[in-house]
Amino acid sequence: MHIHSRVMTDPAAIKRFALAGHAKVTLKSLATEQHYTYEITKADESRGGDTWFVRVLTDRDLFVYAGIVRSNDLRLRLTAKSHYGDDAGCIKAFRYFFSHLMQGQVASQLEVRHEGHCGRCNRPLTHPSSIDRGIGPDCWEQMGMGAAERSF
Repeated sequence: MHIHSRVMTDPAAIKRFALAGHAKVTLKSLATEQHYTYEITKADESRGGDTWFVRVLTDRDLFVYAGIVRSNDLRLRLTAKSHYGDDAGCIKAFRYFFSHLMQGQVASQLEVRHEGHCGRCNRPLTHPSSIDRGIGPDCWEQMGMGAAERSF
């Protein structure tokens, strides 16, 4: 079963999804039609605790390292291993998206999508409520978000 990408509009749901640990998010500018796809993965506890690695999808269908986000400042930081500089469009786009998100907003000229896989475990999403939030029922429970909806 193929799940098409899903537009997300709720800032709180987008933040939960993006920081769940295994998210792939596509940002599209409604003004320019330009888009970028990012992979945001959480580092394991032995590598620094609350740190997320941000990678950008290239035109060769490879994700390349862009930078890190840490829970103590929640902004994209470039490192010596970053493949992009501050002036790169993909870096500017992610920072624009993420700064609005940390203020509890989705930028009005930005469309945010997920690709139909759980942002935490990367399994395909099939239940409508899971598709809407970008997180499957088991991961939703494990994240402490209450009883999950289930269909049998």
